[in-house]
Amino acid sequence: MKNRYTVPAKKINKTNSKLLEIVIFAAGASERMGRLGDKQLIVLPNGKTLLNHQIEILSKLYNPCDIFVVVGHNHQKIIDSVNHNVRFVINEKYNETNITHSMYLTGSLLKSKSLLVVYGDIYFDHLLYKEIRNVINEQSTIFTSQTGMHKETVCVRRNKNDNLSYICYDLKDCPSWSNMIYVLDDDWEIMQNLCIEPKQHNKLFFEIINGMVDLGCKIQSVELPGIKEIDESKDFKKL
Repeated sequence: MKNRYTVPAKKINKTNSKLLEIVIFAAGASERMGRLGDKQLIVLPNGKTLLNHQIEILSKLYNPCDIFVVVGHNHQKIIDSVNHNVRFVINEKYNETNITHSMYLTGSLLKSKSLLVVYGDIYFDHLLYKEIRNVINEQSTIFTSQTGMHKETVCVRRNKNDNLSYICYDLKDCPSWSNMIYVLDDDWEIMQNLCIEPKQHNKLFFEIINGMVDLGCKIQSVELPGIKEIDESKDFKKL
């Protein structure tokens, strides 16, 4: 299948293997948002849509970087709403696939082996992302949160070295995954190879992460305060 994307991003310097690339997954139909509609288009108290808010903070904090946004439901409306220089990847099968398939569609466009994955349903501010900058180009990292995520959420179990050992739903006494992960070098290649395999396409993305650990990836776990998951209409009232 040929990838589809629009809005050309700035040219990638292919000699710089550590140029940060960012993928924001925003293809879902936001069914639990009710009358508010697509969460990517809902206007925050600061007057910006959630997606534009994410892109603006990321592009300012990680400059230079290359940002890809995977869209599906109402994709043209979302594309038209974005006023930043990003690339869009269209997952036309968004209603029957998941984030693993969206990652597969994006894979052939990624070049730098330094990748930050961000779900499109989380709210954060610029102070939060300053903490993330410390790990860029240092070590693959999964980010967790003790607050702000929903109760029925994916949790992270760490080993004695604070590296990820397992990620799954409802692990007792474990922090929640904040729906962000940074992957670097060999870990990036392993993730890409897992997502390319057709038999992996029905797996949830956290299952891909477990597969990375099984194949020897050492992914450190770092706690991030202040993350807020936007999954239902009532979540916007907490911002």
